[in-house]
Amino acid sequence: LFPYTTLFRSLEITVKVGCGLMCTYCPQDNYIKSFKSNYPDEFKVLTKEVFLDCMKNVGTNVLIKWTGFTEPLYSKDFQFFCEYLHNHGYQQSISTTLKGTKNSVDWFVNNAHMFNLITLHLPDDEGLMKCKVDQSYISNFESLVSNPDTPLDRVSFFVIGESFEKNIDNIISNVRSLCFTKSRGC
Repeated sequence: LFPYTTLFRSLEITVKVGCGLMCTYCPQDNYIKSFKSNYPDEFKVLTKEVFLDCMKNVGTNVLIKWTGFTEPLYSKDFQFFCEYLHNHGYQQSISTTLKGTKNSVDWFVNNAHMFNLITLHLPDDEGLMKCKVDQSYISNFESLVSNPDTPLDRVSFFVIGESFEKNIDNIISNVRSLCFTKSRGC
């Protein structure tokens, strides 16, 4: 694992311009408007070709951070990107809401061990995060945190608002109990 310091080199990757969640606190409108006015002819979705071309200039000593103003799991090529990086010796971190394409979410839930740091930006109890907490979402979250290969010692839970959404809060409490008893090596 890389030490988490401000001296470490990193590259943040955003997979597209604009996020479908449109959370209350996120400046998506400003971000999209600025991009369109400043880069009208640029690509708006990260393609495999652009990704591979860019990675030619990035050494393996650079931590790749899947973050930004867009949920990384909305990329249909997320699995390709991450497996390429993993197979070529790059370290990766992710900040995710666990929303995205079904294939990307499913892949991430089963491959979280590839990430050095995982920040789960989870729904709040006030509805500020525009995320539908349905059975599918709860199932994905439970599958991720109950997967024995998920490195819970490298997972942090993040909320904007007073508290996590009720169902999510209950799951987090169970995860913390597992970590407290050390049954998962947290």
